[in-house]
Amino acid sequence: DLTGPIVLVDTLDGTYNFERAIPFFAVVVTILTAKQGKISAEKVAINFPVLGEIYYAEQGKGSWFERYSFNFGTGTIRLRVSVNSKLEDSLISCSYQQLQLAQKISTNIRIFESYAYQIALLISGKSEIALLPNKPITYGLDLLVREAGGLSCVKDNVFFASNYQIQEKLQKVLF
Repeated sequence: DLTGPIVLVDTLDGTYNFERAIPFFAVVVTILTAKQGKISAEKVAINFPVLGEIYYAEQGKGSWFERYSFNFGTGTIRLRVSVNSKLEDSLISCSYQQLQLAQKISTNIRIFESYAYQIALLISGKSEIALLPNKPITYGLDLLVREAGGLSCVKDNVFFASNYQIQEKLQKVLF
C-alpha cells in the first residue's frame, strides 16, 4: 500500500538516442500519491538537458514549457494539445514497438524512440497522437496530457494519447 508520496524517476529515457548523440533523450520525474485506493500523479517534470527544455505539470495547474538554454531567450509557456480533429491529417509519434499499430491509423508517422519527446510534441500541439508502451511512468505522462487538454487511455499494454476528438475516433478504429 502506498502511504505517502512516491517518486518515480526514469534516469534516461531515449537511451538509443543518447548513445548516438541525438538530442531526444530526457530525465523524467513523477510524484505519485494514493487517494481513496487510487494511485495518481500529482506532479511531473521532463528535462531535455541538451535541448535546454523542461516540460512540467501539477495536478489542476496546467502543463508548461520552460527553456533554460543560454542560446535562446527564457520564458514559460502554457501548453495545449492540437485542435485538429481529422484522424487522416494527424501526425502520429511512436516507437518501433508500436509501428504496426500506428500504420493502422495513418501513414503520417514519426519514430523518435523517446516517449518523453513524443509526449512533449503532443502537449505542445506539434503532433496529434502518441503511442507508447504502458509503464509506471505513464502516470506522469497522463497528467501532462490531461493538463494540456488531452486524453489518454491504455489498451493491450499500449498508452494512447491525443485530443478528445481524435481519441474517440481512435477508439472506433482500433478497438
